[in-house]
Amino acid sequence: MKQVKLSEQIIPKYHKTFNDTKYTHKIFTSGRAGTKSSRGGLKAIYKIISDDNCSVVILRKTHNKLRKTVFKECLRAINRLGLDKNDFKITVSPMEIKYKKNQNTIIFTGSDSIDDTKGIIDENKPIKLVILDELTEFFDKRRRGRRITEY
Repeated sequence: MKQVKLSEQIIPKYHKTFNDTKYTHKIFTSGRAGTKSSRGGLKAIYKIISDDNCSVVILRKTHNKLRKTVFKECLRAINRLGLDKNDFKITVSPMEIKYKKNQNTIIFTGSDSIDDTKGIIDENKPIKLVILDELTEFFDKRRRGRRITEY
């Protein structure tokens, strides 16, 4: 297997955060093309191949953007990390990426309604990473940053 340096795959701004375990919650800010989604894809793939017992959930505000954004970034991350796509089971319905060697899974979902995220569970693996992509989409700009969905 080809050795890949993570520091060459993510921008310097994110180097210290990639393997950080001190902070449970991290919010990454930058403008357009700030590589937040790219970093998220790399982190998700890295997590499922490096931790023998986990699952990852990647969430966007709406389902309709998942395939062209975060799902695509995860597929791209497989290549960027020098991994073989044949080591993964990749499905679009349900939208998941499973690492065959340890059965860890990335689950992709939108939160169009409460039912979309209610009960997300991997029966065999604990969810150890949740990525909210495009976090600002979860906020109502008319209400000055207050959450739209208050469950």
